[in-house]
Amino acid sequence: MRALPVLVDATSIPPNRGGVARYIAGLLQGLAELDVRVDVVVKPGDLAWLRGIAPGHRYHAAPRWTASRPLRLVWEQTLLPVTARRVGAEVLHSPHYTFPVTRASRTVVTLHDATFFSDPAAHSRLKVLFFRTWTRLARRLARRTVAPSAATVAELDRLAGRSARPTVVAHLGVDRTLFRVPTAAETAAFRAEHALGDDAWIAFLGTVEPRKRVPELIAAHRALTARAADGGGAAVPALLVAGGLGWDEDARAELTAAGDVPGAPVRYLGYLPVEELRAFLGGARASWSTRAPRRASACRCSRRWPRARTSSPPVDWRSPRSAATP
Repeated sequence: MRALPVLVDATSIPPNRGGVARYIAGLLQGLAELDVRVDVVVKPGDLAWLRGIAPGHRYHAAPRWTASRPLRLVWEQTLLPVTARRVGAEVLHSPHYTFPVTRASRTVVTLHDATFFSDPAAHSRLKVLFFRTWTRLARRLARRTVAPSAATVAELDRLAGRSARPTVVAHLGVDRTLFRVPTAAETAAFRAEHALGDDAWIAFLGTVEPRKRVPELIAAHRALTARAADGGGAAVPALLVAGGLGWDEDARAELTAAGDVPGAPVRYLGYLPVEELRAFLGGARASWSTRAPRRASACRCSRRWPRARTSSPPVDWRSPRSAATP
């Protein structure tokens, strides 16, 4: 493999290995497909997982105490630059907002979201302050910043001030080995595992936080169910919610009370194994053209501001330049 003098900081992987973890894993997989090798620093608890997903790179374990988020941020500012020098990295890629300020001139920082500026009510006050600060610092100090869409860049320019240097747009990709139409066997296994029988379902997947508007989704489902019971409409499929409980206390109360009861109109499935996601979300496409009782549908609900139209060229999702993430 062709070695690049780049160190990727993968220590921001969260405990549930969702979100930015998928981004980092997809990025490293894509580089490996290009026959490119980089250095990667990762928390010890994530080392075997990431190495199994994207072998071929050179992995370095960060201190065990970086499992603490505050201590990891201290390590990032003090010892990450030392690690970069030790492995001979000329460029550091910080894929989740924060970066060592003293090495900013040799750092590329990925900024995933503009809603900390455009929709602050969707986040906690602490997160808004934290991510606004680091976004502004990255756009002022980093050698380059990366964003997933031209619309995100436009929102950042409008609300956070123009960046000192151009921001690179690197569109998100799709991991086709993970997110594809499920087989009949996978769908049948999912139905059996969750006691769905031949019932239809509506699927919601994501961290349950205010911007996802899960309480409103549950309220709408409850209203439609009541109307159907009064003869005012067709039967409503069960609402299945999967994902972690974030800081939306109303949704937490609703979903905790609902639990996971087979046959109930609303069920909270919690975290689903990655191998079940195809059937959970893709069952709709696999069974949509069959008889109605076997239909399933998938939806995502978000309180994000509308995306601006852009003149960006069409994206080839198979392009290795795209990070293979859901």
